[in-house]
Amino acid sequence: MFQIGICDDEAGSRALLAGYARTLIQHQGLNFRLQEYASAEALLSAQDKPEILLLDVQMGGMDGVMAAKTLREQGCGSIIILVTNYIQYAIDGYEFNAFHFLKKPVEYERFCRVVGQAMRLVYRNAHATLAVKCEEGLRQLTVRTISYCETDRGGVLLHLPGETVRCRRGIAQLEQQLQTALAADSNCMPGWKHSLHTSINWRIYTIVFRINKTALSQYRITEHGIL
Repeated sequence: MFQIGICDDEAGSRALLAGYARTLIQHQGLNFRLQEYASAEALLSAQDKPEILLLDVQMGGMDGVMAAKTLREQGCGSIIILVTNYIQYAIDGYEFNAFHFLKKPVEYERFCRVVGQAMRLVYRNAHATLAVKCEEGLRQLTVRTISYCETDRGGVLLHLPGETVRCRRGIAQLEQQLQTALAADSNCMPGWKHSLHTSINWRIYTIVFRINKTALSQYRITEHGIL
């Protein structure tokens, strides 16, 4: 079972988002459960992190931006959706690969579009496989089991629990495969340019991308995304 987390220090906001999520889960018939966090500290101290995280930006104590950065530093690959009163805060999401954002007060229709897309991505990526040529021949690897990868003498080392697999493909070829397997182009805020690191962390489902910061000024932040 997959998990949707809601982190907000306002009980009313948590209740609203939780109600939206329950309705969406019931309507879609998907295998998700809810987990609520009253603070960023409670979220960070939780042993199991949710696959999808609705994270309020403005909170007492640690704010949502700092919490998201800390999660990434810990290797957490949750799909993060920022929830904020001010869309200007959405630009902070490039630092930790936020999937999208919701502007308060959150409307149910937009909630369904954004969270529904994230839920479909979780289901797709949970079963994504990668065919790699290695010394033993062709192998099918489940992407979610790959801890990280790195370039090595013209190939790529894929680090899995208990073993390391050397792929004969280059990093560029691997990127093309992953974009197909993980729908990578949809796994960031709309319009944000990104490229693949030569060292990637797939601890849950998401790929860690490097955002082209110089391109940010070319886009206009709106309620519907970064254009």
